[in-house]
Amino acid sequence: MPFELLVQLVPALKPRAFSISSSPLAYPAQVHLTVSVVSWMTPYKRPRKGLCSTWLASLTPEQGVNIPVWFHKSSLPAPPQSVPLILVGPGTGCAPFRGFIAERAVQPETSPTAPVMFFFGSRNEDTDFLYRDFWESHAREGGMLSEVRGGGFYTAFSRDQPKKVYVQHKIREMRKEVWDLLCDGAAVYVAGLVHENAL
Repeated sequence: MPFELLVQLVPALKPRAFSISSSPLAYPAQVHLTVSVVSWMTPYKRPRKGLCSTWLASLTPEQGVNIPVWFHKSSLPAPPQSVPLILVGPGTGCAPFRGFIAERAVQPETSPTAPVMFFFGSRNEDTDFLYRDFWESHAREGGMLSEVRGGGFYTAFSRDQPKKVYVQHKIREMRKEVWDLLCDGAAVYVAGLVHENAL
Protein backbone atom coordinates (compact mmCIF):
# COMPACT_ATOMS: atom_id res chain seq x y z
CA MET A 1 0.00 0.00 0.00
CA PRO A 2 1.42 3.44 -0.87
CA PHE A 3 2.36 5.57 2.12
CA GLU A 4 0.01 8.38 1.00
CA LEU A 5 -2.98 6.03 1.23
CA LEU A 6 -1.88 4.61 4.57
CA VAL A 7 -1.71 8.11 6.07
CA GLN A 8 -5.25 8.81 4.89
CA LEU A 9 -6.54 5.67 6.65
CA VAL A 10 -4.92 6.43 10.00
CA PRO A 11 -7.16 8.61 12.20
CA ALA A 12 -5.79 11.98 13.34
CA LEU A 13 -4.47 12.19 16.89
CA LYS A 14 -7.01 13.65 19.28
CA PRO A 15 -6.05 16.59 21.49
CA ARG A 16 -4.97 15.61 25.00
CA ALA A 17 -6.35 17.31 28.11
CA PHE A 18 -4.04 17.81 31.08
CA SER A 19 -4.69 19.49 34.41
CA ILE A 20 -3.16 22.86 35.20
CA SER A 21 -1.36 22.64 38.53
CA SER A 22 -0.18 26.21 39.00
CA SER A 23 -1.53 29.57 40.03
CA PRO A 24 -1.08 32.64 37.81
CA LEU A 25 -0.58 34.67 40.97
CA ALA A 26 2.20 32.40 42.26
CA TYR A 27 3.80 31.68 38.86
CA PRO A 28 3.20 34.60 36.49
CA ALA A 29 3.93 33.82 32.82
CA GLN A 30 4.10 30.08 33.55
CA VAL A 31 1.66 27.19 33.29
CA HIS A 32 2.48 23.96 35.11
CA LEU A 33 0.82 20.75 33.97
CA THR A 34 0.36 17.48 35.83
CA VAL A 35 0.87 14.57 33.46
CA SER A 36 0.91 10.92 34.40
CA VAL A 37 2.63 8.61 31.93
CA VAL A 38 0.00 6.24 30.61
CA SER A 39 1.13 2.61 30.41
CA TRP A 40 -0.73 -0.68 30.33
CA MET A 41 -0.45 -4.32 29.37
CA THR A 42 -2.54 -5.61 26.47
CA PRO A 43 -4.53 -8.86 26.80
CA TYR A 44 -1.66 -10.45 24.84
CA LYS A 45 0.81 -9.29 27.52
CA ARG A 46 2.39 -6.62 25.34
CA PRO A 47 3.40 -3.41 27.12
CA ARG A 48 1.89 -0.21 25.70
CA LYS A 49 2.49 3.43 26.56
CA GLY A 50 0.51 6.56 25.88
CA LEU A 51 1.86 8.47 22.90
CA CYS A 52 1.59 12.02 24.24
CA SER A 53 2.36 11.41 27.92
CA THR A 54 5.42 9.29 27.07
CA TRP A 55 6.70 11.95 24.66
CA LEU A 56 6.19 14.73 27.22
CA ALA A 57 7.98 12.69 29.88
CA SER A 58 10.97 12.27 27.55
CA LEU A 59 11.52 16.04 27.22
CA THR A 60 14.00 18.04 29.27
CA PRO A 61 13.80 21.80 30.00
CA GLU A 62 17.05 22.28 28.06
CA GLN A 63 15.39 21.15 24.83
CA GLY A 64 13.26 24.28 24.57
CA VAL A 65 10.46 22.56 22.64
CA ASN A 66 7.43 24.68 21.73
CA ILE A 67 4.18 22.82 22.29
CA PRO A 68 0.88 24.21 21.00
CA VAL A 69 -1.71 24.49 23.77
CA TRP A 70 -5.33 25.50 24.07
CA PHE A 71 -6.90 26.72 27.27
CA HIS A 72 -10.50 26.11 28.20
CA LYS A 73 -12.18 28.38 30.68
CA SER A 74 -11.63 26.94 34.12
CA SER A 75 -14.50 25.21 35.82
CA LEU A 76 -12.58 25.04 39.10
CA PRO A 77 -11.66 28.60 40.12
CA ALA A 78 -9.55 29.16 43.22
CA PRO A 79 -11.83 29.82 46.19
CA PRO A 80 -11.48 32.97 48.31
CA GLN A 81 -8.82 32.68 51.00
CA SER A 82 -11.45 33.24 53.70
CA VAL A 83 -13.21 29.94 52.83
CA PRO A 84 -11.98 26.81 54.67
CA LEU A 85 -11.20 23.96 52.27
CA ILE A 86 -11.41 20.18 52.36
CA LEU A 87 -9.55 18.84 49.32
CA VAL A 88 -9.61 15.22 48.12
CA GLY A 89 -7.18 14.49 45.32
CA PRO A 90 -6.38 10.93 44.31
CA GLY A 91 -3.46 10.68 41.86
CA THR A 92 -3.26 13.47 39.30
CA GLY A 93 -6.45 14.87 40.83
CA CYS A 94 -4.11 16.79 43.12
CA ALA A 95 -3.22 19.13 40.22
CA PRO A 96 -5.72 21.96 40.79
CA PHE A 97 -5.11 21.82 44.52
CA ARG A 98 -1.42 22.52 44.02
CA GLY A 99 -2.54 25.75 42.35
CA PHE A 100 -4.95 26.54 45.22
CA ILE A 101 -2.25 26.09 47.87
CA ALA A 102 0.39 28.02 45.90
CA GLU A 103 -2.04 30.91 45.45
CA ARG A 104 -2.99 31.05 49.11
CA ALA A 105 0.68 30.96 50.09
CA VAL A 106 1.49 34.12 48.09
CA GLN A 107 -1.66 36.11 48.86
CA PRO A 108 -1.08 39.02 51.19
CA GLU A 109 -2.03 38.45 54.80
CA THR A 110 -4.44 41.42 54.72
CA SER A 111 -7.29 39.11 55.63
CA PRO A 112 -7.17 35.81 57.50
CA THR A 113 -6.46 32.68 55.48
CA ALA A 114 -8.85 29.87 56.33
CA PRO A 115 -7.61 26.33 57.13
CA VAL A 116 -7.06 23.74 54.41
CA MET A 117 -7.26 19.96 54.86
CA PHE A 118 -5.91 17.90 51.96
CA PHE A 119 -6.36 14.15 51.51
CA PHE A 120 -4.00 12.75 48.87
CA GLY A 121 -4.18 9.18 47.67
CA SER A 122 -2.32 6.98 45.24
CA ARG A 123 -1.04 3.44 44.90
CA ASN A 124 2.55 3.59 46.18
CA GLU A 125 4.39 6.19 48.20
CA ASP A 126 7.75 5.53 46.53
CA THR A 127 6.54 5.83 42.93
CA ASP A 128 3.27 7.81 42.97
CA PHE A 129 3.67 10.58 45.56
CA LEU A 130 3.19 13.54 43.21
CA TYR A 131 4.62 16.88 44.43
CA ARG A 132 5.75 15.29 47.69
CA ASP A 133 8.18 18.10 48.60
CA PHE A 134 5.56 20.75 47.84
CA TRP A 135 2.87 19.16 50.05
CA GLU A 136 5.25 18.35 52.89
CA SER A 137 6.71 21.88 52.92
CA HIS A 138 3.19 23.32 53.27
CA ALA A 139 2.30 20.76 55.96
CA ARG A 140 5.14 21.91 58.22
CA GLU A 141 4.37 24.24 61.11
CA GLY A 142 2.90 27.48 59.82
CA GLY A 143 2.41 26.19 56.26
CA MET A 144 -0.89 26.32 54.38
CA LEU A 145 -1.62 22.65 55.21
CA SER A 146 -0.32 22.66 58.78
CA GLU A 147 -2.42 21.44 61.68
CA VAL A 148 -1.24 24.53 63.59
CA ARG A 149 -3.31 26.59 61.13
CA GLY A 150 -6.33 24.30 61.60
CA GLY A 151 -5.76 22.22 58.46
CA GLY A 152 -3.73 19.13 57.71
CA PHE A 153 -2.21 16.90 55.06
CA TYR A 154 -3.16 13.22 55.03
CA THR A 155 -1.97 10.50 52.66
CA ALA A 156 -3.36 7.11 51.68
CA PHE A 157 -1.19 4.75 49.62
CA SER A 158 -3.43 1.83 48.80
CA ARG A 159 -0.79 -0.75 47.82
CA ASP A 160 1.86 -0.15 50.50
CA GLN A 161 0.32 -2.52 53.06
CA PRO A 162 -1.63 -5.81 52.92
CA LYS A 163 -5.01 -4.14 53.58
CA LYS A 164 -5.75 -1.39 51.07
CA VAL A 165 -6.09 2.12 52.46
CA TYR A 166 -7.91 4.81 50.48
CA VAL A 167 -8.56 8.50 51.06
CA GLN A 168 -12.02 7.79 52.47
CA HIS A 169 -10.37 5.79 55.26
CA LYS A 170 -8.23 8.82 56.15
CA ILE A 171 -11.27 11.08 56.01
CA ARG A 172 -13.05 8.72 58.40
CA GLU A 173 -10.04 8.84 60.76
CA MET A 174 -10.18 12.66 60.73
CA ARG A 175 -13.98 12.86 60.82
CA LYS A 176 -14.14 15.21 63.82
CA GLU A 177 -11.79 17.73 62.22
CA VAL A 178 -13.60 17.38 58.87
CA TRP A 179 -16.96 17.93 60.59
CA ASP A 180 -15.63 20.99 62.44
CA LEU A 181 -14.42 22.53 59.16
CA LEU A 182 -17.76 21.76 57.48
CA CYS A 183 -19.56 23.49 60.34
CA ASP A 184 -17.29 26.50 59.74
CA GLY A 185 -18.50 26.68 56.13
CA ALA A 186 -15.78 24.70 54.38
CA ALA A 187 -15.99 24.05 50.66
CA VAL A 188 -15.29 20.47 49.58
CA TYR A 189 -13.42 19.81 46.33
CA VAL A 190 -12.85 16.32 44.90
CA ALA A 191 -10.74 15.89 41.76
CA GLY A 192 -9.30 12.78 40.14
CA LEU A 193 -10.19 9.18 39.55
CA VAL A 194 -11.37 6.88 42.27
CA HIS A 195 -10.86 3.15 41.75
CA GLU A 196 -14.17 1.23 41.71
CA ASN A 197 -12.92 -1.12 44.46
CA ALA A 198 -12.32 1.86 46.71
CA LEU A 199 -16.02 2.60 47.07
